[in-house]
Amino acid sequence: MSGIGAAKSRCGQAELMKVIIPTNGDYFRNMQHFQRWGGRHAQAAKKAMEIEGRLRYGADVASQTTNHGESRIKGCVKFDLGNGFRLVTVQRGEAVVLLFIGDHDTTQRWMDENAGLEVLVRDQDFRVEFARPRQPEPWQTRSTQVPTITNVPFLVRVDGLNWTELIPSRAMRSILLKFDESGDGDELLELLEELKELKPQIAELCLVIIDHLQRGQQDAAQAAVDVFLCRAKPLSEEEPLTEEILQAEANQGRFVVLNDLTDAEMERLHDPLRFQEWMLFLHPGQRRVVEEDFSGTALLGGVSGSGKTCVLVHRARGMARKYRSEHVLVLTLNRSLARLIENLVNRLCLEGENARITVKPFHEYLAEVLEDQDLRRFLEEFGEYLGLQTEVASFLNDTPEEKWIDFFRAPSAAEQLEAFEEFLTEPGNPARLEYDRLEVFVFSQDQTLDLRRYLFEELELVRSAFLCYDAYAGYENYERKDRSIAFAGKRREAVLNILREWERWQVRRGRLDQMGLTQVALFALDASKEIPDRFRHRCVLVDEFQDFSTLELSILRRIPTDLANGLFLTGDVAQKVYAKDLNLRQADLGRDKRTDRTIRQNYRNSRQILLAANALLEKFSPPVGEGDDGVTVLNPEYARRETAKPIATKTADVVTAAWECAMEWVAGGHIAFSVCIATANPAALSVGQLLAAKPENLSADVLTGDYLLEPDHVVVSDIVSVKGFEFSLIIICGLDEGTYPPPGAPTAEHWREALRLYVAITRGRDEVRFLYRERPSSFLLAMADHVQFQTWEPVAPPHFEITEQRTSEAERVSDILPAPDAVNETQDKNLAANELDLSTDGRGDAPAEVIIPIAAEPESKSAGGISPHTIPNGDELFAGEDAGEPATPEILNGIPIVRVSQRSSQFDLARQLGKSQTEISLLCQELGCFVPPTTTLPRGIVRRVFERYGCVANVVGS
Repeated sequence: MSGIGAAKSRCGQAELMKVIIPTNGDYFRNMQHFQRWGGRHAQAAKKAMEIEGRLRYGADVASQTTNHGESRIKGCVKFDLGNGFRLVTVQRGEAVVLLFIGDHDTTQRWMDENAGLEVLVRDQDFRVEFARPRQPEPWQTRSTQVPTITNVPFLVRVDGLNWTELIPSRAMRSILLKFDESGDGDELLELLEELKELKPQIAELCLVIIDHLQRGQQDAAQAAVDVFLCRAKPLSEEEPLTEEILQAEANQGRFVVLNDLTDAEMERLHDPLRFQEWMLFLHPGQRRVVEEDFSGTALLGGVSGSGKTCVLVHRARGMARKYRSEHVLVLTLNRSLARLIENLVNRLCLEGENARITVKPFHEYLAEVLEDQDLRRFLEEFGEYLGLQTEVASFLNDTPEEKWIDFFRAPSAAEQLEAFEEFLTEPGNPARLEYDRLEVFVFSQDQTLDLRRYLFEELELVRSAFLCYDAYAGYENYERKDRSIAFAGKRREAVLNILREWERWQVRRGRLDQMGLTQVALFALDASKEIPDRFRHRCVLVDEFQDFSTLELSILRRIPTDLANGLFLTGDVAQKVYAKDLNLRQADLGRDKRTDRTIRQNYRNSRQILLAANALLEKFSPPVGEGDDGVTVLNPEYARRETAKPIATKTADVVTAAWECAMEWVAGGHIAFSVCIATANPAALSVGQLLAAKPENLSADVLTGDYLLEPDHVVVSDIVSVKGFEFSLIIICGLDEGTYPPPGAPTAEHWREALRLYVAITRGRDEVRFLYRERPSSFLLAMADHVQFQTWEPVAPPHFEITEQRTSEAERVSDILPAPDAVNETQDKNLAANELDLSTDGRGDAPAEVIIPIAAEPESKSAGGISPHTIPNGDELFAGEDAGEPATPEILNGIPIVRVSQRSSQFDLARQLGKSQTEISLLCQELGCFVPPTTTLPRGIVRRVFERYGCVANVVGS
């Protein structure tokens, strides 16, 4: 028996088969979409997963196959999923491959488009590909279905063919080798019909290649070419898909073998909340920048949440496709962000494309360039030029030669500050006298300022704009527009003296800080006049350019090997949190040397989150204007998506409250790694302290660029390190008065700390929570009009048991919701009535002292849960009836009937049902109602919430 009959027989047998899913295929993608859509699609996905399990364990599945055979694809077996849905598989030997899931019509179209599909394996490396090496009759063409970066002719995109030999006719060859997305399909078919009379196999090959590429199937097109060249062959019953082939290096990461997964991994396989997809989805406003060709340097400015990193990753892939024989380099300052981008590149790109893309932290790249030098000669020249011969000689003599390269391995930001503190406290330090004099002066200007941190930032500022081998000439007259303490001539001399001793100390210790490494790199590059060819790349893409200094940008400009599409910068000056000098004109990247593009649309955050974040930015505006660079802070176009306002919670136990919020969010159906707990001030509350309090039933880890690879781990970080990342929920701890802004931060530079918080807030896609102990930070008060305040206590035990959900999935929310205009009118009235009222002192600013007392709780009220704050005059923010003791439900035919007020809020429902407020808020959002927890809910929403918990709401007070 062979063909369909054999395939059905094999699938029906109770024998263990390898069950395989291509990770980049239609089946995997559609399963995720189906679960998001719900209804019949979700039911089909559930049945498909049941079939996966039965195949995985060798159970009999013959009864679930369709009654009709399938001749369009050899070895194809289709399964009936009900409601007209089908699962398409193909079997080769002891392996069954899951290819497609869809309703009847889409499945038929997919089968027609993939008629003749074969499982191909390349002889050289066992790479498996699904392609059509033959084109079934009648021949036809289709318009391009997948947008491409550039209109490179189709037949030029495959390797290994000599078209001059294959198509002797110069006229035919010229037309075919120019055919791209803009070509006319009918004219192509006419030409191929002519070629078919002369060279039928070549005509068919041309059509197969073009057809695959029009659907974005580059690997399938190349596989068809490999079959033509006898470098690959179709698998069959005689030559099946074996374990050896699946485990070949060329197939690593391209397939999921269900038999190799644990039960827990199987449960996560089709998780509809695969967070990575948010970071790789291109919106139309982003796509135009991805596909555009630039004659020189391009700068993409975008608001937070506009998808700049997404554009950068897609553009990196586009450049790798455009310049197939050359390489692309992606650079950023942050190590974790570099690793994240690398993971996104690997996820997006096909094999071969990502091999031509290198992602590195900038200072790691500089270290590699410097390590290529004759280290002894270079360091001796450097020391002689700067008068550090003794220190360099001591380092070379006292350090093993294999350790010399450590000289160029820049430390992290925390390690830099730690080393600087050690330098300042070292006995006999000649810089100490200058430091003490500066300290006296600074204390007279700002008694709260932390001079050590402020001075370290000043040293970075000097080295970000001026060169060490010019003795930092120019600093004495430099306009320090971002600094709050004025340094006159003598004090600037003191800064330079301290800097020279700091550099001398680093050379003796054999480890440079980041700006020191930049200075050494500039010394080397200016001496040799150029970067060695092996360290240059055809295209260089830079993320978060605003974190780079003027001198670092001048290095970036030298790396590309070509001006066209050479340097691509992305960033947002509103997120510039470092004191470094940033002057694009001085870096020879002024407006006359670059092309600017902007994206003002925020694709990530909800409108409520953006309103809060921008209120903070308006109150503490960074000193950035038009200036010489032509780069300005962008006002975002607010997203249309609505969620609840950010929540500021007062609690005596910030750490426990943070983990409770995280657990509730995960329990509500969100993937764990989409939740981040971030500390605003690590000195007051460290990342380690947060992790140490992690609940036993929850996995968590420090945020790194690999967080995408551990979706079951909640991530913990500080707010500085979250730049470039995004989450469904971000919980920001430590926003107390006196804790953030951190003590020692210059009052006149609080805008810099506000920017750090702004960046962290806009990491949250769906919800943002702020936690503090006693008095809220001035930053929270600046956002008070757009934040809901509440308190947190441990959740009380449920007041009564709720029966299992009794409602049918077929019931829709639209059946019980009032008209949209009525909902909006109700919400607007309630928001106006319940808004937190922080009085001002007549100048439009929040008063110096704002007291937000907590309402006294009646003795009869059950303890626990979240309570609202009261406004300064003592009135409660929510005044719903029955707000105290939860009502005892009546039981009718086994169904609890609970009496609730017509003015019930999320708080009231949570209390009545014995649930947390977060759980009720998530359910309300699912039902399309986005209001603060203190706002009166529409009656239809109240009834639907109770129905979800298997009970009936008796709304009183009508």
